[in-house]
Amino acid sequence: MSLNLHAHRHEHDHKHQLTVTPFPSADEIGKYSAIDPSLPNRLFALIEKRVEADIENDRALIELEENEQDIRASELERIYSFKEKGQNYALLALVFLGILAVIFAIMDYPKIAATVIGVTILGAITAFTGLTKDDRKKNKNDELKEE
Repeated sequence: MSLNLHAHRHEHDHKHQLTVTPFPSADEIGKYSAIDPSLPNRLFALIEKRVEADIENDRALIELEENEQDIRASELERIYSFKEKGQNYALLALVFLGILAVIFAIMDYPKIAATVIGVTILGAITAFTGLTKDDRKKNKNDELKEE
């Protein structure tokens, strides 16, 4: 995609600075006017429309990026809400398993009570650290992308 910008050359005894503009130099405008007096006005109108279209495209792009950020934020909120619900259910299950372990200990089944306590501890670690196989794979993939 070409921006159709012009760099104007001039001859003076001072330090040169490059000016980038969508408008042609005064000399070129004079040449266009010699061909057709309406050409400079039409050219300026065309350039103004192009600049307005570029501004509108930039606004639309910014709006799309803002919408994308909103979608990502709502997706993250949904994920956190889902994990929070899972942790609430895990807490209830852990309380149930703890009570069950106490009942087995009282009934003089120490091996079963110890097994239930072990399962309860592993479940607590998994539920409240949030580490699963999928999360570890995702984290490794993210690290690889960053490199």
